[in-house]
Amino acid sequence: MKSEEIIFWSVVAGLSENVPPVKASKCFPSWWKNTPLKREGVSSKTELGTIKSCPGFIDLFQYAYVIRMWCDSVIEIDDKGNYEWKTSSDLFSFEGHSDSQYKDHLPEYVSDNIAGVIKANCPWRLKTPKNVSVLQLPMEYHFNKDFEVLSGVVHTDICHDISQQMVFSKSGSYFIERGTPMAMYFPF
Repeated sequence: MKSEEIIFWSVVAGLSENVPPVKASKCFPSWWKNTPLKREGVSSKTELGTIKSCPGFIDLFQYAYVIRMWCDSVIEIDDKGNYEWKTSSDLFSFEGHSDSQYKDHLPEYVSDNIAGVIKANCPWRLKTPKNVSVLQLPMEYHFNKDFEVLSGVVHTDICHDISQQMVFSKSGSYFIERGTPMAMYFPF
């Protein structure tokens, strides 16, 4: 996939035909699709629109790309933060992020709401032109109740690996369906 010198490729044969990265505009949240463009009963032109007409919201989805889950996956996290994973293929895996890497350093009111952080070993690679990096973001405005991907800058003009650090707020078993939007990548 090549768009404006942003190049995605997979290290797994056949993946690019099945669940390729897409422009974020193909992944608007479902609630947004049902939102009217204008608010009823408002006469002021500056107050007339809804978030559906907000340029900042629309531009985020226009310029970002989305990595979607590449296979059906089950993540199980126990009360102690131990995890197990199962995927629909042995080609895909996850790794734990120990509490000492992230959770232990957060304010208690935040860390108390994290069951575990698991890194998806992403089969996608991303290359950008020289001096262009990407901002990795959670799926903004999707309000995923199961997990959220951590934000960060990836210098994809130098290093092409991308991985999603998934924060789960509570223990349990989570089924993540192939095609589920995971993270946004905003070039800058």
